Amino acid sequence: YMNTATKRPGLVSYSQGTFKNITFKGASINYTGASEPGVAIVAAQTSGATNFENIYIDETCEINATAVKGVAALAGRGYDGTGNISIINCAVLATINTEGTECGALAGSHWSSGITVKIKNSFSDSSKPLFGYATKALTADSGNNYSATEDTHGTTVLTVDQMKGEAAKDNMPGLDFDFLWKTTNDYPVLRDMADRLVGWDGSIAATLEGEGTKANPYKIS
Repeated sequence: YMNTATKRPGLVSYSQGTFKNITFKGASINYTGASEPGVAIVAAQTSGATNFENIYIDETCEINATAVKGVAALAGRGYDGTGNISIINCAVLATINTEGTECGALAGSHWSSGITVKIKNSFSDSSKPLFGYATKALTADSGNNYSATEDTHGTTVLTVDQMKGEAAKDNMPGLDFDFLWKTTNDYPVLRDMADRLVGWDGSIAATLEGEGTKANPYKIS
C-alpha cells in the first residue's frame, strides 16, 4: 500500500529487466502528486528494456491518482529512447481511477520515438484501454489481446461476462487454455498461480535492498 505525493510510485520507480510469474493481490496506490508522470503497481517508469510475462493483477488491486500522464498497472511511463517494452500473458483486473491523459490498463505513456511496445496474449476488464499512448503502433507480433474498452491497437472488445467462466475459452481463443490459463467461475487465472494460491494466506517473507532509483534500483529476494 502506498499513499504518497512522491513522484513515480510503484513496486519499483525505475525499471530495466524482467518481471515474470508474479501475482498481485490487494496492492493499492494513492498518488497525490501534482505533475510528475508515471504511476504503476509494478513499474512507474521504464528506463530501459523491460519485460512483463505471466503477471496477474487481480480485482482487489487499485490505483487512485491525480490527473497526471502515464498511469497504468504494469508500465506507467516509458522514458528512455531505447527502452523497448514487452507484455506477454498478463491480466489486469485492477480498478484504475485517474483523470490523467495517456493512461492505460497495462501500459500508459510511452512517447519516445525510440521505444517499441509489444502486447500479446493479454486481457483486462478496465475502463482504461490496454495501452494509453505511444508515438508508434504496437509491434507487428503483438496480438490476441482482449479488453472491455475499445482502443486503436486492434484489441478485441468484450463484455465483462464474455471474459468469465467457460465462455472465456470461446471469446478469448488467443489465450493458451491448454497449458497456461485456466477457467474459473470468474475470470481466467494463470495455471501456476491457481495451484500456488491454494491455502496461501497472502503473506510473504522477503528482503528489500536498494533505494528505488535508476542508479540503485530495489532488489527483492
